[in-house]
Amino acid sequence: MNPSGTRRTAGAGRWRSLGRRAPWAIALSAALSGCSPYAIREAPLPAVEAGAAFPAADPADTVAPLSDTLRQPWWESFARPGLNTLITQSLANNQRIAQATAVLDQARALARRS
Repeated sequence: MNPSGTRRTAGAGRWRSLGRRAPWAIALSAALSGCSPYAIREAPLPAVEAGAAFPAADPADTVAPLSDTLRQPWWESFARPGLNTLITQSLANNQRIAQATAVLDQARALARRS
């Protein structure tokens, strides 16, 4: 034992100095790995022909008109009455939406006054 009453083990100083050097070694290796000459090269894509089995579709056949998509709320496309009820209740009882609506109404009223 040493005069302070603590017990030292053999080689404790070696581990302590390693503990001080480890963060520097990690930082140095991370910094140097960013300078590596490794580069990712794009592989050329092979030319592929679709052939007669996959005729080109007319874009009007594949994309729904935007106006039809926006006419109904997105959740109604699932045709689930329970989901419709749940969404309607949550929108009606959402305090954050009510607060945001009140702030918006207040801002509109202030804008009309000035």
